[in-house]
Amino acid sequence: MKSTPRRIGYSPVLPSVGFLPSCDAGTLYNINNVRMKVTELLKISSEALKLMSENGIYLDDYKYVDAYEQFLRMRMFGIKYRSAISMLAQERGIGERTLQRAFKRLAREC
Repeated sequence: MKSTPRRIGYSPVLPSVGFLPSCDAGTLYNINNVRMKVTELLKISSEALKLMSENGIYLDDYKYVDAYEQFLRMRMFGIKYRSAISMLAQERGIGERTLQRAFKRLAREC
């Protein structure tokens, strides 16, 4: 007798979204089926956004985190500040001054 794979069934995703059926046994939910409104996303993220706002963190700074980590590695290897900024700006197609401002914000403590 051939056994069929057991499906997990219904698993909760988000309280505001409800319950979504599982696609296969290895996945709790199919993220492609999750649809929400902007207000729901803001409601879920409100505490983190409030904390970020209070500490002067720009929402667009997430774009520069990888570049900042690469910048710090370059500096550890002895590459000069201006050279590192120039290389990263050229590599990513971003202005040098934009990177400098972003790195200054990312270096601050909260």
